Amino acid sequence: MDSQLDILDATVPVQCLVKDSRLILPNRSKSNLPGFYDPCLGEEKLLRIDYLYKNIAHSITIPDHEMLRIPRIGE
Repeated sequence: MDSQLDILDATVPVQCLVKDSRLILPNRSKSNLPGFYDPCLGEEKLLRIDYLYKNIAHSITIPDHEMLRIPRIGE
């Protein structure tokens, strides 16, 4: 992605998926999750999540089809 125009804010849809202070996303396209969509069909997409856990800032970036579980074990 080359510019800020290539970034979409998914804060609200991601926050709605948090349960019991945990976020688990499946290993399939995130565009099928509630509140998400695919703005650029056929292009590779990444999901970056910035979050606080135990008052420590974390950032993780995953490919669209990768599973995500945060907080990670050991955090």
